[in-house]
Amino acid sequence: MDLSELLQECGAVQFGDFRLTSGRRSKFYVNLKLAATQPVILEQITAD
Repeated sequence: MDLSELLQECGAVQFGDFRLTSGRRSKFYVNLKLAATQPVILEQITAD
């Protein structure tokens, strides 16, 4: 499974209307705090 599939499966990728800290808007959000609690995902994020 690739990283994008893992992020979606664990619920780290959310779709909707989000206002980012910068004030900009986005149609999706990736919750990296949630992703970092998943060892398999964290391993893929930090892999060389």
